[in-house]
Amino acid sequence: GHVAQAVLPLAKAMGYYVVAIDARDISGYEEVLRPADELHILESFDKIGQIDFVPGSAFIVCSFSHKTDGDILNTILGKEPSYVGMLGGKPKIRALFMKLKENGYSEELLKQIHAPIGLDIGGEKPAEIAVSIMAEVQAAKYGGSCRHMRDILCDSIFPL
Repeated sequence: GHVAQAVLPLAKAMGYYVVAIDARDISGYEEVLRPADELHILESFDKIGQIDFVPGSAFIVCSFSHKTDGDILNTILGKEPSYVGMLGGKPKIRALFMKLKENGYSEELLKQIHAPIGLDIGGEKPAEIAVSIMAEVQAAKYGGSCRHMRDILCDSIFPL
């Protein structure tokens, strides 16, 4: 989708090793996917378990359907991720989480999924959403507080 297309080059520019996974015909999208370090085109997303992931990988789930997102989450939660984020609104997330809970996932584990994904920085365009997503991934990676730098540093600067 458009958000994934915007996330891919940004993640790459930030120095991440990017693995793009799709289960659709990518004809016409090859150029968009070119920055990926690896590209996996699967018959279906339930085959994602066949891919070897490095423990501690960060996963950004933004596929084209609720069922697909559920299949992906069901697989990657067992891959020892350091971060899992998923695009979606409240009804979608609630429905998926209830299904995952029925499949035996604990509420504690489900609370570790960043859904909806991203920080509240404003904007609606795919590139703006991509920035909010990658800011959250970066904060999770480095233990960032997501506070404004002015609030962190100005305590020691003001009063002058």
